[in-house]
Amino acid sequence: MNFIIITISAISVFIATVISSERGFKKGIEFERALQSQKIRLKKAEEKEREKIQKENKTMKKELYKAISEETQEWVFGLPCYGQERYGQESEIIGIETENDYFDIIPETLCQATGKTDKFGDNLFEGDIIQFIHKLGKDTVRETVTVYYSEQSASFMLGVKDCLLPFGMFNVNEGQIIGNIHDDKLSIKEGNEATVD
Repeated sequence: MNFIIITISAISVFIATVISSERGFKKGIEFERALQSQKIRLKKAEEKEREKIQKENKTMKKELYKAISEETQEWVFGLPCYGQERYGQESEIIGIETENDYFDIIPETLCQATGKTDKFGDNLFEGDIIQFIHKLGKDTVRETVTVYYSEQSASFMLGVKDCLLPFGMFNVNEGQIIGNIHDDKLSIKEGNEATVD
């Protein structure tokens, strides 16, 4: 009798083990499927991010610099061109070359790209004025900063009131470009030309 009870107990344990193994096996298969699905989603997200970065890099290559064209009085984007070296002196930047054209520029308006973008994906350049809008309770606070290149730190900085702060102090891709410090110079140049004639 003991033998039968032990045998029945052993068979019950064996059946319970098989059933739980089968459930575990099914859960294992479900887990493996979920893991594969997650891997596929991550791979697609990585590919999408890589494509986005490649697209941004192509855009940045085309827009490494911008300046105001003397002829069109508009911003042009491309690479700076230098005049001929004379008398052992360094040559001056005299124009911007785009993929298809060349423009004489107002040299003091030349601005280098920072490699960053604003909240709309527009490239940030030296001299750009960025506005941030913050909510503080019921109040809306607007803060304006200007992008500068610091020779001393060999990096782009943000001008806030009377001091320069590193880019890391602000999340620049939450701001919006509202102009450039050279936009006013263009208006002054047009006004001066009108009074000279």
